[in-house]
Amino acid sequence: MRDRTRYFAHVDWILGRAAEHGFLVLLAPSYLGYEGGSEGWYREMRDNGVERLRAYGRYLGMRYRNMPHVVWMEGGDYNPPDRRQVQAIVDGLREANPEALQSFHAARGTAARAFLGNTSPWLDLNTIYTDEKGVVAAALAEYTASSLPFILVEGRYEGEGADPAIVRAQAYQAMLSGACGQVMGNKLVWPFNPGWEGALDSPGAHSMTHLRALLEAFHWWRLRPAPDGFIAEGTGIGAERAAAGLSEDRRRAVVYIPSDRAILIDFSRLGGSTVKAMWINPANAQSSTVTGSPFAPSARSLLRPPVRNSSGFGDWLLLLQSTTICVAHSNAQT
Repeated sequence: MRDRTRYFAHVDWILGRAAEHGFLVLLAPSYLGYEGGSEGWYREMRDNGVERLRAYGRYLGMRYRNMPHVVWMEGGDYNPPDRRQVQAIVDGLREANPEALQSFHAARGTAARAFLGNTSPWLDLNTIYTDEKGVVAAALAEYTASSLPFILVEGRYEGEGADPAIVRAQAYQAMLSGACGQVMGNKLVWPFNPGWEGALDSPGAHSMTHLRALLEAFHWWRLRPAPDGFIAEGTGIGAERAAAGLSEDRRRAVVYIPSDRAILIDFSRLGGSTVKAMWINPANAQSSTVTGSPFAPSARSLLRPPVRNSSGFGDWLLLLQSTTICVAHSNAQT
């Protein structure tokens, strides 16, 4: 009993500190673990049975009912063959706190909605979980299939199969392909291995601060995946796939190019009478005007970013802003 009291007191402290700093917390009530093995609690959940798990869900729902910054992340890196254990915790949480948001973390290559089906009304936030090669395809599939908001819950971690450029690519590819958020991971941070404190200051982490500032300034919630043909040439495939988001009013566009290459942009997809274009270095947020800018909206222009950004990689952002030039005529006589 003493250990349980101390454990939840520590959880209370962490969630309180997160609220003070404005963090959204994706909180796993009982992490299943990779392939349902010893990394998580799937076996223990199965042994305890649905009634005890439902009571546990009610306990959590009551204890944290006044913490709206918590999204309950059911599952955990696994597609359980028996979903009753997960459902029991979900039901308990909903009984105690029906307003709490819930999501699901499936196995790699699986979207939560696709795994659970459309008969899981408790799923408030959809997720995709992929590697660096499949982010755009997975995101566009969920964007097309459902109006349920989704995030990239997991990809490749920095230092664990991903360099800073891959970290950036996964984030921008998700956000420009319909996602409403993404989670960046680091090899040292997630298990709190020695040196994790310093890894909070990693190049990949710094890139995420620039991503947030840029997408907030560009009102990311107004962006939609650009239609086919907007990037007329140079789209690429897999991890090298460029991604583009276009605003609802066709006045703004954000294009992410993962590697050094030219892309052909069809400016006719934008409104207005002229299009201004800027290169943005995603590693430090510095900008420069694209040669030839501003462009006529009827043009199709082949654009090539600078060879390397400040972090030594070839990924770049292209920002497009269309404007309408008004010409005033006067009939006044002297």
